[in-house]
Amino acid sequence: MRFYFSLDISTNMLYNSFMKKYIIIIFFVILLFFGGYACPIYNTAGIPCPGCGMTRAYKLFLTGHLSDAFRMHPLFWLPPIFFIKHFRKKGYVVLAGVLFITVYIIRMATMFPDTPPFNYNYNSILGVLLK
Repeated sequence: MRFYFSLDISTNMLYNSFMKKYIIIIFFVILLFFGGYACPIYNTAGIPCPGCGMTRAYKLFLTGHLSDAFRMHPLFWLPPIFFIKHFRKKGYVVLAGVLFITVYIIRMATMFPDTPPFNYNYNSILGVLLK
């Protein structure tokens, strides 16, 4: 008994994988322009997370404001590279994590609590409880 594998199945699998990526990208672009985004860390604790400003950076980048995008988050270009190019090897992921934490510490030291996107959320759950 012979087993034959159809080229159509593997082609469909590749096409579906390709389409899923771009459907997700299109969804987030639509979300950037028409929806709202609320960070659970920022709304709970009142402090920004390491990814704070990333959504605003993408929106600024997509509207042609490159320097403002870098000001909102200097690493906004990194997640799309990981998403599209599959740099998911352990070394690359560790390097990206170290970059994000380093940039976060520098931004917290220089921008928190008064400069957007690193301003303190006084209306957060913790902020309201501490009043």
